[in-house]
Amino acid sequence: MLTMEILIGADVDPILPARLDRSLESDIWGPVDLIQGLEDRLGQDLPPITWLIRVDDSVRFATGSYVSGYTSRSKMWERLVSRGHELGWHVHFISTRSGVGRFDPDPEWFHEAYRAAATCFPVRAARMGWDYGSNTVFTRLEEANIPLDFSALPGNIIWQRAGSDQVLVDWLGSPEHPYFPSRSDYRVAGENPRRVLEAPITQFDNDAVGVVKRIFRRTTKGRFTLQGLTKKTRLLTQPWRNLPSTRSLNWTFFFHPEDLTTEGVRNFASNVKKLASIPGARFVTATQAARWAGEARYGGPEKDAKH
Repeated sequence: MLTMEILIGADVDPILPARLDRSLESDIWGPVDLIQGLEDRLGQDLPPITWLIRVDDSVRFATGSYVSGYTSRSKMWERLVSRGHELGWHVHFISTRSGVGRFDPDPEWFHEAYRAAATCFPVRAARMGWDYGSNTVFTRLEEANIPLDFSALPGNIIWQRAGSDQVLVDWLGSPEHPYFPSRSDYRVAGENPRRVLEAPITQFDNDAVGVVKRIFRRTTKGRFTLQGLTKKTRLLTQPWRNLPSTRSLNWTFFFHPEDLTTEGVRNFASNVKKLASIPGARFVTATQAARWAGEARYGGPEKDAKH
């Protein structure tokens, strides 16, 4: 029987104002408290999750500490780790040097934030805010010796808002299976690759309405391409009618704690049950998923694993 390994990550974001131009006195980490409801609902059926705590300049600016997301709920994080979960790093490329949070494609604070996170927990995996990727991102991840990233949305090109800035998220041409990014193009594998393994987010089939909307969006942005039109990203807290259809034996999903409403928890429980029903399914943490590196060196799985 083939083994289907499933990695689940959670982007642990705070609640920040759209315009970040001052420090905040209120607790911005309220969404983290919704995790308890997920634990209560699933109990022993809750699979191991890699909780990616946001540590970046926007958090430092708002709270005075890079790691307030960890320190403000440290006992909860320690409890989850003791139960087989893992902690990782979620980072948005936002800098506040001008007194206002703005997108920064190569922030000077990157390694300082990494070191702050590493004083609290081992940083073995990362996910970029807005699912962003670039050659610079992978250079910085490589410098920090982070073995795994799972930001890629294969076939997607998206225009995200970062305050007053627009951020282009481009994963056109990326494979569905884990790969080591080329040094000249982070979206694809190549010779003399990076040392960081990229584990793309598993995509679902897009319906006809979704395809039309995607065509319209790309056309208005002047970036029309047929790549990825039939694929769609779905969070674990959203309802799934069907499982993904992919050749990869390594599946990766994510969600946000702020979406752990009553409906979101119900969807999460239903989706995890669907995943667990796959013959040979096994849930893994990011550290365990790093073993996918051996398979990625040979171009990904060759057997069809459609379900």
